[in-house]
Amino acid sequence: MLLEYVSPSEIFTHMLELPALGAFSTILLLAAIAGIISWGLTQAVKSLILWRNVDLGAARWFNPTLRIIAIITGAGLGFLLMHTIVGAGLGAAAGVLNTTIVAIVKSKFRKVAETSDISIDTKPPIGD
Repeated sequence: MLLEYVSPSEIFTHMLELPALGAFSTILLLAAIAGIISWGLTQAVKSLILWRNVDLGAARWFNPTLRIIAIITGAGLGFLLMHTIVGAGLGAAAGVLNTTIVAIVKSKFRKVAETSDISIDTKPPIGD
């Protein structure tokens, strides 16, 4: 038969030319990929929302929505790469970790900005 089914995880392994990985290395790789991609997609959605000039002070849905997007994206990528519920759970965990790390880093930057003359823009500049 000319066309043979190849799972996305096999394609992924061949694309990166990885040797057969152990379970722990596979989990770390999956978490890193799912976390980074979910962060990137979340930032893209955030930019689109901010581009529409939404008043974030009144928008209580904004942060929970971004966190849910990161978790769903991570879960989807985990399932796509591992084809198991465990993969989806690992991907969702990577999405949660992603949002937690971003929140911690932002709070640290805000504390530094409060004690100095640094200004932190919450809105990206749009065309000059």
